Amino acid sequence: GPRVQTIYPIATPSRTSITVRCSEVPCISGSSMLVGWQASEAAGELPKIYKVTVSSYDLATARPSKSDMYDAAFITHGSGGAKSVVISSLVKGHLIQVRVFALSPVVDYYGPAAEIIFRPISRPSAPTALTIVILRNQELAISWRPPLDSGDGTAHGVAIARYRVEYQRPDSSQWTALPEDNVLSMSILFLEKGLNYSFNCYAISQQISSEGGASFRSVARSSYFYYGQAPYWDSKRAPPPSNPPALYYAYIGDAFSMQIKALDLDVTQNISISATGLSSCGARLTSNTVANPATALLVFLGKPQDSGKTFLICFTAEDTQGMTAPPRCFRLSVASPNPVFVSPLGLIDPTNSLPTAATPPHVRATVAATAGCRVEIPVIAMDGTSAGLSGADAAARGYLVKMDFHVTVTTSSSGSQGVQPALPAGASLSQGDGEEWSNPVTRVFSWTPARGQDSLVYDFCITVSDSHGIITEGGFHLPFNLDYCIRVAVGRCAYCMQQGESLYSVALQWRTNWLDIWSGNSDILNPATPPAYSALKMGPIYRAMQHDSVIAVAARFAVSVDDLLFWNPDINSNISRAAGLPLVVDQPICVLPNVCGV
Repeated sequence: GPRVQTIYPIATPSRTSITVRCSEVPCISGSSMLVGWQASEAAGELPKIYKVTVSSYDLATARPSKSDMYDAAFITHGSGGAKSVVISSLVKGHLIQVRVFALSPVVDYYGPAAEIIFRPISRPSAPTALTIVILRNQELAISWRPPLDSGDGTAHGVAIARYRVEYQRPDSSQWTALPEDNVLSMSILFLEKGLNYSFNCYAISQQISSEGGASFRSVARSSYFYYGQAPYWDSKRAPPPSNPPALYYAYIGDAFSMQIKALDLDVTQNISISATGLSSCGARLTSNTVANPATALLVFLGKPQDSGKTFLICFTAEDTQGMTAPPRCFRLSVASPNPVFVSPLGLIDPTNSLPTAATPPHVRATVAATAGCRVEIPVIAMDGTSAGLSGADAAARGYLVKMDFHVTVTTSSSGSQGVQPALPAGASLSQGDGEEWSNPVTRVFSWTPARGQDSLVYDFCITVSDSHGIITEGGFHLPFNLDYCIRVAVGRCAYCMQQGESLYSVALQWRTNWLDIWSGNSDILNPATPPAYSALKMGPIYRAMQHDSVIAVAARFAVSVDDLLFWNPDINSNISRAAGLPLVVDQPICVLPNVCGV
């Protein structure tokens, strides 16, 4: 017949009361776990005995994958409360199912199990490759690599949630911790220099909640670091600290050198000196010693193609631990030649006889002259370079100049102009007392204008060149040049008597009579013995009016056209006597009328 059995409800442990944690403190192996739960106190028959089982668990099928790995001894309920049992011989990192059964006190029956899925892990190993370096002198950069064992025997099986870095001064027992973060490097700013600091770095793991949610901190990876002093520059053997950087000049063909020296208060540190900007100019850093103090020698030889260029060169000093001195920079400018005319410049007119008309740009000096009187003009040029040296200092560095004649520009009173590549007859540009190449250089322009060269304006154009063949200045209308010409205005109706001449002989030469000459030169007291090289005024100057011509002026003053042209060589050279062309209004004309009639 029917069999009737009474089943008594059993109060099993609550799922939420089960906890699993590492039984080792600290958790090193991950093979021994402590399972705990809260004994049931709910309504129903209280359990007599509890049993804990452990099985491998397949997360994909959500089932135990093997038979029981562990069957715990019975744990009596006793007076209830918290219960626990240590489970050993587990395999670290293998997912397991932990189940807790309660045995009925009435019948031999285990009620429904409370269970938890768990992966036994240990604390991670210490972070690896802990490195401390100095950045920008004020910052310590601490970096590391993840631990080789994240807690399950592999490098990446358990997530490393964050890292903890702490440091300690040598004179303190306190550790200062940086904010924990999931990064592989951290920085510390403005620590006191000259101290030996201790550093610890920890990895903190965090297991996912479905596998137990355990979190462990690794053992520390420790290191010691001496935070030393930065090197510094010798005050006399380094460019000054300035903004903009100091300017130094180098000279073509003249070796430039600069000695550099850096020191460090920490005698255990060696210093190395390096430089940037060398490749752009061809400079070299020689005699470079890695020591304390450290020295180096910068050497540069300027070439003609470097003329006028400026290079930026910066020095860096770094000690063994990476501390650096503030960079010291300077500008190295290769002085370019700058040949210029020094003298004469401006107006040289002791007789105050020069015209007041505007001087053309190519004329840099103007001299009044008289036919028969000697003109000597020292012309001086120099090259002070773009560095602004004296001529002698520039010469000592190989910057010399040479002066050459270029062209003669001849201008008549009518404005007509001619350019000749030679000096007029009797003129010379001598070398003077110095060498052809010198600095400064002096050449002497000498000329005694002859009769027939008067009444014209002569522009003697001269060039000056540097010895490196880079710049030529002066001349007349040369490309990219500043013209330089000396204007010699030979006066009209004037003559300097020569040795042995008399007023009579001069009168014959000028087609006039000696009484007219004497009457116009009141400073000659005795016409029989006028002093040699006396400047004579030969006659008055007439200014042409509108519609005037050579023929009309000759008729007006009762002189011949031939004589009028003879007295005015500039007109003779530019106006055809047959055409009788009109003169330019206000054009000066020398007229020697026969006043005395002798």
